[in-house]
Amino acid sequence: MNIVISWLQLMLQKKTFYRHVLVLITGTSFAQSLAVIASPLLTRLYNPEEFGLLAVYISILSIFVLFGSLQYENAIPLPKDNKVAANLLVLCFIILTGICFLSCISLWIVKKQLLRLLHARGLERYIWLLPFSLLGNGTYNILNYWVIRKKAFIQIATTKISQSLGMIGTQIIVGLLKQGPLGLLLGDSIGRMGGSGRLTYLILREDRKVLSKVTSGGIRQAASRFKKFPLISSGSALLKELSIQFPAVLLAVACGPQIVGWFMLVQRVLGM
Repeated sequence: MNIVISWLQLMLQKKTFYRHVLVLITGTSFAQSLAVIASPLLTRLYNPEEFGLLAVYISILSIFVLFGSLQYENAIPLPKDNKVAANLLVLCFIILTGICFLSCISLWIVKKQLLRLLHARGLERYIWLLPFSLLGNGTYNILNYWVIRKKAFIQIATTKISQSLGMIGTQIIVGLLKQGPLGLLLGDSIGRMGGSGRLTYLILREDRKVLSKVTSGGIRQAASRFKKFPLISSGSALLKELSIQFPAVLLAVACGPQIVGWFMLVQRVLGM
């Protein structure tokens, strides 16, 4: 009997946790479902080669995203003091701005050689979107960890759905205009930025007071205190992401974007 009572008490204590998990699962699953449901329509608006260019674009972007804020965003939920977390938040945005600037320079230097290697010369006209995708993705990731700190999980689930709707809506509308791979790439960029505005409004409305206490000294202290995140986490995260993106990159080098497009479509369904 005592065991049963203890179990019930534990379940009651964890009730909030389970509710938060359910909210996140529901939002993420619904967002992914929308992408899969829209796939039959998108495959009639875009050919496999254009999907392949999108897959190559995402592979390149995923590597840059890893260094967007040097993994410092993972530390935002940890400090007990909101002031320390706010300094981390600003630090992440400073780093993200620098990485976006460096991505522009590096792409300008190696763009032609990289796209020639990946047989993705069709991306040359659209590669300028990548820094904007990086900024949008990095911004969302940073704000997402701040919202996790505040346990506003409903907001996270809502933004996941808005991201999916923004991406699919843009891809369908631009696809109907027959603009080639631009619709897929622009939709991906808008999808990554989606939800950031809502989270920014929420943070400015509720956390303006603590953000006003951010100082340059506090930022330097936060960077030093959590320096193990860029020193240790960046390497492991890079290896993990390379293992995920390597098949698409290898197929692009060996077979070209059309085969990568078929691979991406199958991967999307199996991933669901």
